[in-house]
Amino acid sequence: MAVIDSGSFKGAEEVAVLEQSVISGLEKYVELARKLGFAADYRMEVGTDVVESAMNLVQAIAAEYPRSTVFTGQITFRLEKFYHRMLHNETAFAIQRRLQWDGITSVILPIRMRI
Repeated sequence: MAVIDSGSFKGAEEVAVLEQSVISGLEKYVELARKLGFAADYRMEVGTDVVESAMNLVQAIAAEYPRSTVFTGQITFRLEKFYHRMLHNETAFAIQRRLQWDGITSVILPIRMRI
């Protein structure tokens, strides 16, 4: 997913560069998965809201593959400070809440950070 924010948006050509960068990264993951013997493909969307863009993608995928499971990541810190929740938002939980109402299975994986 390519997310456009006001700080990085400089014009239409920047959006095209962002989109191509995301596609390039996704193609590398697909290639790796296929080398490991897994069926793989990718979907992407360009948007300004992570949760809405994720929901659009997931709903399309769930229609095509009804038994899908969605995996998201949540940054966790060994010694959490009061400001970590403000800086590292609750996007994974927001997506999970929306998916629960749609009956789509989701799993939040912790991403450990040592800072």
